[in-house]
Amino acid sequence: RTLEEISEMVRDISTALRARKAELAPQIKKLRDVRAAYQALEADFAARKRGYDKVAVGLEVDRQQLERECDAYQEEALSEESRYHYLHALAAMADATRRRVDDEAARRAGRGR
Repeated sequence: RTLEEISEMVRDISTALRARKAELAPQIKKLRDVRAAYQALEADFAARKRGYDKVAVGLEVDRQQLERECDAYQEEALSEESRYHYLHALAAMADATRRRVDDEAARRAGRGR
């Protein structure tokens, strides 16, 4: 090949390259715009997610505290229910003892059966 042929080939390649660059330029610009919009959305998303996570952690802590309180109140209620049944049984036994004493007193007084 001669130098002229090589120069011609270089010019053809350069022309084709410029044409391809010109063809791709709008797509590249659009891609840059889309990337910039994506980065803005990504930053907004990250900021909102941090806010969400912060609130979620606070709510989780509150939920756990409420759960502990509920467990404590349930234990207290069960304890009070047990105490109620115990006192009710004691009252029933005391009432039975009182009736027996009243019956015995009535028998001694002659009014018994």
